[in-house]
Amino acid sequence: MKVTIKKTIFFMALLLAGVAYVISISILRFMAMPLNLPAPWSTVISVLINVIYASSIFYLICIVKFKGEKKIIMISLLLFLCITVVFSAIFTLSFQNMALLIPLSVINVLVMLNMVVQIFRITDTTLGIPFKLWGISLVFKLAAQFGLPFVFEYLADNLSINFNALSYISTVLEILPTFIIVFIFVKVLQGLKSQQNIQIKAGLSEIYLSDNSDKTEQW
Repeated sequence: MKVTIKKTIFFMALLLAGVAYVISISILRFMAMPLNLPAPWSTVISVLINVIYASSIFYLICIVKFKGEKKIIMISLLLFLCITVVFSAIFTLSFQNMALLIPLSVINVLVMLNMVVQIFRITDTTLGIPFKLWGISLVFKLAAQFGLPFVFEYLADNLSINFNALSYISTVLEILPTFIIVFIFVKVLQGLKSQQNIQIKAGLSEIYLSDNSDKTEQW
């Protein structure tokens, strides 16, 4: 897939729509007003959110290829995309086979950590830092998923802190990597527009020089 201004805006809009939905659901849940959708609709929306996230990772692969980065980086992102799709399908179908889930979870962690290591090798000066931030946010999200339940339990039991209020932390950690992907798309969009402006100016300069050359020949 070719990286263009229109496609970048499209994927950015999809991600923002998904984030808006997740935030809305979290706010309603915190206000004790859960959105009880019928099972088919809930499943459809869940699938759409997962498809949006997976498609954004695919577009990240296209961006890395567009920037001429090493193939090993693209392969690591592709593996991460595949394991993300697998886990999305598992959670959507409510798969409960622990004998299969545990090995897959280990593979998921290893694939993600390998991907994070590889994106730290991105050499593009504009996108290097945003990609690194995305990798760090994924690692932080993973670590928090293992540690936050214990932290929440301790705070709720010993410090009498409202557990529902603490649930906002997990929501922030869920959407943080997505926000950083949006930030990457913004950087790509800025670069594409800058390149487009340069091409327009170069074209106008050629037209101006051509007109002056014609006038000189007439004299």
